[in-house]
Amino acid sequence: MDAAVRAMGLTTFDENIFNKIVSTIIAPENGVLLFSMRDGREIRMEWQNISRRESWTPEMREKARINALQHLTGGTTL
Repeated sequence: MDAAVRAMGLTTFDENIFNKIVSTIIAPENGVLLFSMRDGREIRMEWQNISRRESWTPEMREKARINALQHLTGGTTL
């Protein structure tokens, strides 16, 4: 969403404004988004895909570990 906010020239994301001014978004290559605006402009934005792994908290990791163990043991806890 950061790239969309920057493409629209805003400081925060607003879904209503987004729907009014952005027609389509395509990703022509890794790390690039091309915003087609309803007024005919095209805005190219570069972005970095942050790995989901890097965004996990210790609590999220523990919950995923427990879920995986339960799945492997047929739903029973160890």
